[in-house]
Amino acid sequence: MHIIESLSWLWVLFGFIGASAVIIGVWGEGWAEERVLPYHRQKWLVKLFWRILLIGLAFDLVGLMGSTVTSIALESRVEQIRKSNNELASANLVLQINVNETKAELAKAETRLIEVRNENLPMDIGEEYSFANALKPLCIITILTCHRCNKFYTHILQFHAKSGEVKRWKP
Repeated sequence: MHIIESLSWLWVLFGFIGASAVIIGVWGEGWAEERVLPYHRQKWLVKLFWRILLIGLAFDLVGLMGSTVTSIALESRVEQIRKSNNELASANLVLQINVNETKAELAKAETRLIEVRNENLPMDIGEEYSFANALKPLCIITILTCHRCNKFYTHILQFHAKSGEVKRWKP
């Protein structure tokens, strides 16, 4: 915080002292002129209260100028904070839009992942040996299955048409 802004209480104090001195000076002049006192004493009291009035006006003027400077500085600071707040709000809006776009992309990716998983599920071809017997007339055929073992590796069955032999190979 700038020193002018931190001394705003001082300007209020100057204004209060100045207003109080003006009130005392005006009252004192009226009081001194109404009293029946020796001339030199009355003249001295009028001058005293006149000086108090002038000092009060000076304090009031200093307080007013200081308050004005402080007010301008604070208004400038408020404007800077308002601009900063607007920038942060717009940045927050951009981030919120990015978050929403990322959420949409994530939802699309999850949907695509589910589709890919469903596409890559093994087909149910029934019992593998009966399927192998149906494929015996073909030369050498390699079939990839995984539903029989309920594990994540693949069985490779090789059939030889002439011998009818089935060889199982596990990677």
